[in-house]
This record gives sequence, C-alpha cells and structure tokens, in this order.
Amino acid sequence: MSEKKPLHIYSCCDVATPVKMSGKRFQKTCNAEIKFTIGLPNEIIPKIKNNHEGDIFTCGAAYIIDELEKSGLILRENRRVLGYRRSVILTQKDNPQKIKSLIDLTKKDVKIAVATVGSLKGVWDEISSKTRLTEKIQKNITLFADG
Repeated sequence: MSEKKPLHIYSCCDVATPVKMSGKRFQKTCNAEIKFTIGLPNEIIPKIKNNHEGDIFTCGAAYIIDELEKSGLILRENRRVLGYRRSVILTQKDNPQKIKSLIDLTKKDVKIAVATVGSLKGVWDEISSKTRLTEKIQKNITLFADG
C-alpha cells in the first residue's frame, strides 16, 4: 500500500489567510493532507529553487510568479489568476487625519508606511507617479514595511 504524499502549498504572507482557509476545506472535503509553507517571497522562492518541490504557489503579484516561470519552476500554461489587487489607503482607526485621497497624503502631519518587500513592493510609487505626487508623498514616508 502506498503512502499518500501531502499536497505542498507555498504561499506568500499576503494571501496566506484565504489560501489556508481554502486548503482546510479541501483537506476535509477530499480527505487530503496539506503542508503549508508561508513566508515572504524572498524567503520562500529560494526554498522552491533549491528544493525543486512544491505543488502550488500563491502570491499577490504576477511579477513574483514571473520569477518562478523564468527559472523554469512554473509553466506558463499552469498559471492562474484568482483575484486582482486593488489599491487602497489604510488609515488609523477613525481616520484622525481625515484622509480621503492621495493629495491628503501630502499634508504636513501625515506619516506614511510603504511596503518594500512582497507583492505590495513599489505599489505606492506606481500610483503616486501617475498623479505626479511622488516627491510630495515621499517626504511623509516614515516607515518601510515587509508588506
């Protein structure tokens, strides 16, 4: 009798919660075992490249999957888009600065955090450059986050 091998899912942190929820449902419905490896892209992609293992890879940005395709670890015909990113401005509870638009991010007392790792990397610049507000917003960046 052969032993079932668990389905190995690599998932970037930003999409890990819904992936784990779906995985648990799949486990129950299909009586399957799933092994999850969750982390930042710069942590889990080297593991995939070095081990050449894994059945599913999920993340929140196509450019991350491009790296795996370029390395021959994901076939183009096996790529699927399950959702689309929407850009939002997250504020403190009750929005004390009354931020409603990008121009509000240029106000003197506003402090901004931006992602420098993961699928949100560079999103702030992509959006602000289209509105020509990059330099004004950049002056208010006080924190660089992992996503």
